[in-house]
Order: sequence, then C-alpha cells, then structure tokens
Amino acid sequence: MRRTPGEISASLAGFPAFYAAYPRKVGKQAALQAWVKLAPDKALQTVILGALAAQRPHLDRSENGRFIPHAATWLNKGQWEDEIPGGKPKPVDSSGLQWWQAAGFGHVAEAQNARCHVGNFRQFQDGKRIESEATV
Repeated sequence: MRRTPGEISASLAGFPAFYAAYPRKVGKQAALQAWVKLAPDKALQTVILGALAAQRPHLDRSENGRFIPHAATWLNKGQWEDEIPGGKPKPVDSSGLQWWQAAGFGHVAEAQNARCHVGNFRQFQDGKRIESEATV
C-alpha cells in the first residue's frame, strides 16, 4: 500500500520533535534518512517519542554522551522497543497483550526473526504475515 503525500508529510512533520528530544545532536541528516525510511505514522511516532522519554534517563551520560548511540542508529535498530532497565514493559493495546503477543508470537525474539515489530505488528496474525495487510 502506497502512502499518500499527506501521510508522508505528516511523517516528516514528526522528525523535528524526535530530533529535539534526542539527547545526542550528531548526524542529523543520517537521522532524517532513517526517519524517512521508517516512515512512522502518528501512532508509531507517539510510541517512539514515549519510549525516548522513558529511556532518556537511562542513556549513558558519561564522557559527554560518548556512549549514547546516534539518532540514526537508535532508529535503524528499532531501539524504541528496548526494555527500560528495571521497568515493566507496557502493553500496546487495551487487551493487555504485548505487540508480539497480539501478532501471534510466543516470544519477542520470534517476532523479530519474522521481521515483525511494534510498527507493523498489525500485519501479522497467528505468527504469520497477512499478505493483504502488508505494505510495500
């Protein structure tokens, strides 16, 4: 399914908020490219910004942020899905299921091996990709 120009524009409009919130200000163009490649909709943008806000206190602040990943790396690796040290993962929907459980996987690693993530888990059912829901 192709995205409309309005959806693309809405996706790009979320980048300044993400970059402003990200603690390490290097590689802005690479981060923008990663954002465009990810093309997050409003829901995923909310998830990303929420995860960033929750993870920010736990990011390595030693040596002037030397060990904080670049924003592009954080996006490309899908690190918004990382668990917060000492935190309890929150369900993505009102049913109380994690995104990977809602997609029909028994463990998050199974979902990741099938290239399922929080941004596309609705395209999966019973641990298999639903071709009619898959985007190009």
